[in-house]
Amino acid sequence: MKEHMRECVIEYVIETSLPLIEVDENGNIPVMTTTQRNKASVMIRNECADYDHGSCLPLGCKCPQCNSFTVLCRYFRHVLLKSGNIPGAKTLEAEIFKGKPVKTCKECGRPFIPKSNRAKYCHNCGERVRRQKKAATMRKQRSAAKKDG
Repeated sequence: MKEHMRECVIEYVIETSLPLIEVDENGNIPVMTTTQRNKASVMIRNECADYDHGSCLPLGCKCPQCNSFTVLCRYFRHVLLKSGNIPGAKTLEAEIFKGKPVKTCKECGRPFIPKSNRAKYCHNCGERVRRQKKAATMRKQRSAAKKDG
């Protein structure tokens, strides 16, 4: 059974026109944790166009991505994970491929990849909060200058 699944995956990879899955500097395919795999399985069951009651339609056998901790499926990698319409897809992609921790924005509550360990806000909210704090500081300085002068 496993040999048949491997042959199906190889045929599918050769036939698809999607780009290859990225590998690290040692040539290893990214590996997911148990929680990431569970999130991926739920996403595949709910959103994958090729998934049909446990089997992969193009392969004609059991879905290899749902049963593996490595990222095997090009459709999962390049369509589902990159989709902006699927909730949690971008976060899962960041967790698996960026290897960086994902934080939650204090302002809007959306997950984001911080550029430093001190980041509290996503890019959009960070700019807005910075402008608000700068305006508050300037108001405070102006009111202090009026009282003195």
